[in-house]
Amino acid sequence: MGERLPELVRRWRAAEERLYTVVMVVPEHYERRIRLVRAVADELRSSSTPEELAAAYPRAPDLVATASRRLGLLPEDVGDVELVAGAAFSLRYGEVLEETHRDRAARRARTAREAGHEWVVLYETGSPETGLLAPYRRLEMHLPDGLGLHVFVEPHPETMRAVYGVEAVQLDPASGDWVADSRLPAQRQTFAAREPWVEAVADRRRRYGNSAASRGERGP
Repeated sequence: MGERLPELVRRWRAAEERLYTVVMVVPEHYERRIRLVRAVADELRSSSTPEELAAAYPRAPDLVATASRRLGLLPEDVGDVELVAGAAFSLRYGEVLEETHRDRAARRARTAREAGHEWVVLYETGSPETGLLAPYRRLEMHLPDGLGLHVFVEPHPETMRAVYGVEAVQLDPASGDWVADSRLPAQRQTFAAREPWVEAVADRRRRYGNSAASRGERGP
């Protein structure tokens, strides 16, 4: 189709938003369309990179037709093929990004562990300096036990001033996936300035390192 990947992604997301708006207005179509979107996304399982998804997009009408036949849907059940296809490609695109991030995080953890490091940055997006324009996110993991630090900068929803934050999370030491751990209570701190935020992150790193050595209490 000659479109660049960012343009296609915007097109897919717009179709997804439009489709869900339409089906919510006509509830009897909701379940069938959602099942169809999932089925088309499943047809795209072999597309494991954003570039492969872009290459597959010209076949979108055929994929929708194949999935609808497999589900036994009538044309009126399918509705707007372009909206269904866009929503399905948007869904699969999100899955591809998640799979890519998970693979990258696992590789980083493995490499850091082999190098004898205590901490590893699993992912980092944005910049602390531009947290008002695009949220900053960083996830660090303490390799001995999977204790994690989610470090972030984002705009306050009312004042639109920067909010600097850090929270403790439990991660899978092997994969870096977030896991539920009732032994680790929510420990989220926010700051209005950068300096105390930086100090708090460094303090938590030190305390986690010490607790891993002794397997004592998990302090904030």
